[in-house]
Amino acid sequence: MARTPATQTIGAPPRLRRARTLPSSFTLALWRFRTMWRLLLIAGLGSIVAVLLVCILPLFTQVALSAGIHRVLGGSGDATHIVVIGYANEPTAQTIDGVQQQLGQIISTDMGSYAISSAPQFTETLAQLQLPADSSAPNSISRGTIAITGSDMTQVATQYTIVSGRLPAVSSDDMEVALTKDDANALNAKVGSVLQTQIDIGPHPLPFDLHVVGIVIPQTTSALAPQDAQSNAQQFLPQDNYHAVASSQTLLTVVSTIAARNGIDTTANGPHMGPPQFLSWSYPLDSSHISANSLNDVIDRLNKVQSDVQGRLNGQQGLQGLFIASGANQALNVFRVEILLMQIPLLLLLLQVFALVLLFVRMMADLLVDRQAEAIATLRSRGATRRQIFNTFTLHNIALSLIALVAGPLIAIPIVRALASRALPASNAGALAVISGNPLAVAWDVRWYALAAMIVSGATMIFTTNRAASKNIITLRRENARTNAKPFWQRLNLDLIFGGLALLGYVGYIIAVSNVSAQIQLVLSPVALIASLLMMVAAALLFVRVMPPLLGLAARLATRGRGAPSMLALTQMARSPKQPTRMTLLLTLASAFTLFTLIFSASQSQRIIDVANYQTGADFLGILPSDFAAHYTFSDLEARYRQIPGVTSASLGYQTEVNPNPGGGPFVIELMAVDTDTFTQTARWSDLESAQPLSDLMAQLRTARTNAEANDNVPALLDDATWQEMELTPGARFTLNPPGYGRLSMGFIAIGHVAHLPGVYGSRQGGGLNGMGGVLADYQSFADIYHHDLTSSAAPITLSPNVVRLATRDDAASLASVRKALSSGELAVQSLRDTRQMINDARENPLQIEFANTLLIGAATAMLLALIGIWVGSWLNARGRLVNFAVLRAIGTTPRQIRSMLVWEQAIVYVAGAAIGIALGWALSLTALPMLIFVELATSGNFIRVPNVPPARVIIPTQTLTIALVTLIVICVLALLLTMAALARLSLGQTLRLNED
Repeated sequence: MARTPATQTIGAPPRLRRARTLPSSFTLALWRFRTMWRLLLIAGLGSIVAVLLVCILPLFTQVALSAGIHRVLGGSGDATHIVVIGYANEPTAQTIDGVQQQLGQIISTDMGSYAISSAPQFTETLAQLQLPADSSAPNSISRGTIAITGSDMTQVATQYTIVSGRLPAVSSDDMEVALTKDDANALNAKVGSVLQTQIDIGPHPLPFDLHVVGIVIPQTTSALAPQDAQSNAQQFLPQDNYHAVASSQTLLTVVSTIAARNGIDTTANGPHMGPPQFLSWSYPLDSSHISANSLNDVIDRLNKVQSDVQGRLNGQQGLQGLFIASGANQALNVFRVEILLMQIPLLLLLLQVFALVLLFVRMMADLLVDRQAEAIATLRSRGATRRQIFNTFTLHNIALSLIALVAGPLIAIPIVRALASRALPASNAGALAVISGNPLAVAWDVRWYALAAMIVSGATMIFTTNRAASKNIITLRRENARTNAKPFWQRLNLDLIFGGLALLGYVGYIIAVSNVSAQIQLVLSPVALIASLLMMVAAALLFVRVMPPLLGLAARLATRGRGAPSMLALTQMARSPKQPTRMTLLLTLASAFTLFTLIFSASQSQRIIDVANYQTGADFLGILPSDFAAHYTFSDLEARYRQIPGVTSASLGYQTEVNPNPGGGPFVIELMAVDTDTFTQTARWSDLESAQPLSDLMAQLRTARTNAEANDNVPALLDDATWQEMELTPGARFTLNPPGYGRLSMGFIAIGHVAHLPGVYGSRQGGGLNGMGGVLADYQSFADIYHHDLTSSAAPITLSPNVVRLATRDDAASLASVRKALSSGELAVQSLRDTRQMINDARENPLQIEFANTLLIGAATAMLLALIGIWVGSWLNARGRLVNFAVLRAIGTTPRQIRSMLVWEQAIVYVAGAAIGIALGWALSLTALPMLIFVELATSGNFIRVPNVPPARVIIPTQTLTIALVTLIVICVLALLLTMAALARLSLGQTLRLNED
């Protein structure tokens, strides 16, 4: 008798059996796919999202970091060029050409496509030319020195606005120069004037006449170097009183001619060589070729240029003191440190989001197994081997993983492009070039991220589905007839062990942070995300352990009530707690992470505003030039600034650093004397500075003003740092030493204290480097006592305001008017601070944008997967319980009662998930609050500023949270309606008949 195929398979060698199993596995996989393709695609969505998420973040990071590099290199001319500076004694044109050729070769070889080595801008500076006294002026004294900057006039012509005359000719027998308008007025010069100077050539200075051919206004801030890129080099040059612009070719020719006429050989070695001329070459960087992937390479190349220029050219052809005067290397190094710091919280956030994705993948795999459990058990009972079942699931998982591997990176590219176009400012649009071009090449760059995500998600699905291969119809019915056995990790209490350890780690972090200094808290702030992760793990494990007993207790309590739907719902959930527990857990974690993201994003946005307001204290803050302020009275000067179009209020004051101890000491105080009549309307003052309104504080200072001169004490408010350092009490007297004050010290009376004073960072507030505190005094009282210093026999001391604060309107025209007035003209100030511009710069910082969008991507991913899981879980739960519903109908339960039972089940899941998620999200937000300070310092490049000043605070975005809550409710209602739809097609007889074996 011939053997059956099954007998042949069993008796065959193992390798042959595996070979014969594969075709049947393919057939079985294809058959199951026809009946389960919808659920398989939904399950595969988790793998696609996992790969998509892992690809979106590195792609968006590349774009954001490239935008950051362009912002760093384009933020100032100093960082946009490689500037080589040196000096030579009377260089010749041949010398300059030879050095320039060698420099071009070095730049071209070392920098490659990152710099443009052809046609650099060359600048020659002849400094320290003596200007004799003006004989026509009374009490004639020396007018100081003047420096001549020679450039190629064809390159720099567009950098000047000609007021009168013309720019110097490219080649001329006379030393033609152009003066800035301010220097021309100071020197009493005009077009056609000849300035007589002296050039130090030979044993005696020789006359050197400068023919003024033009009066100009430079469009850049440096008159010595017409190009911003060379401004950093000017700090290494001699400082002169005046500056003139000339042609470099003319400068070389005229100096050589003067030396030749006097019989001086400037090329000979000796004590009477020609005057040193400072030479500068500027090579622009090509930022379009610099991206996040090439950052390290660019920094290494810049270091190589520094080494090669100094090693190969220093001392060659009379060139000395050669060095690179460019901020590009330092700016890029600082940015690289910022990137490294930001990667810490970003990776921790990515880990949390990816864990939620894996939870979704695991849940969908469980649903897939549960949906096919009966079919698998039937196949096993009718002869299918465990290997065939496992191969069938594995083939499905491999197919889904391959789809995710191919589709994920390709889908990520347009998503990142759209997200970056929306998130990044228009000025950084060029950063999108890193993901433009061939999408296959861009996807190939993230292949390892995609492959890792595919392997992890695929392994999760295979691990989950492997358990189903061992079930037959008998084991399935046994499991359905009783409560499922606990998994091994619950039987061994591993959940309690790991959950307890995670909870102890979280509590330990909270205790440690509360007992260390602010600097250590800043260092530990990235650990906050690890602590939050531990908290989420502990909550998840303990929730899975506690949920079934709670459901059982609720079911027993429901049996005492009169409502049948609630009793049936809780009894069903207590009998099979796995599915509601999984759905509640997924919704809890997704809700917690979403709430954390929304709160953190709102708090981060508010932090930017708080810091800018604190640093400035008004809409605009500037230092008044001393010579300008001395020409006007206090009220006239304040009125002139108030008359600027767009200004709503102006307040003058006096600000300086003082020491409370006559002999000096480590504690330095920032003294701020303000006009109490205008400061209230001008200053940006919030409850972070003081809970008491600013108007009340200013009223206290005005009230105390009447007794100030009589008591010889200036009324003042102090910040908490100074109040504690000086151990003061209300009404206590203390002394300070203002600069220029004739007496040994000035008396002050402390009328109160506030938490913080804008712009003051003190050691008591979190680790100030100089231990600075702050005192806010009444300007009128301070000036009166300052003026009436009778200890000196000279005239009374005068005090002029040195700082101005402005409040302005918000419209673009007003802001443009104010910025122009404060940047140029008579009312121009020094060290201008523009609060709105500072806020805008911080918001447009690519690192800030990257962090914020990473949070939003993670939250959107988590919530999307949670909602999909709720929908699919609700639908499959209803489909899998059709027989139970049919039995309930058969014993007399009405359709309305069944629908009410489902509403109870879904409501319990949604309410429990949302409530626990809100509590967990709020706890996460409080835990991660120090991360606000870390992100602020990491993205500002200022790693030494005092942390947590002003204090970080949690902001609850009420409107955004309301929208999110309404959206969640709508989606949950839709999921409930989807479940109801499964019951609408219920046929009592057909359902019970189809359940037969």
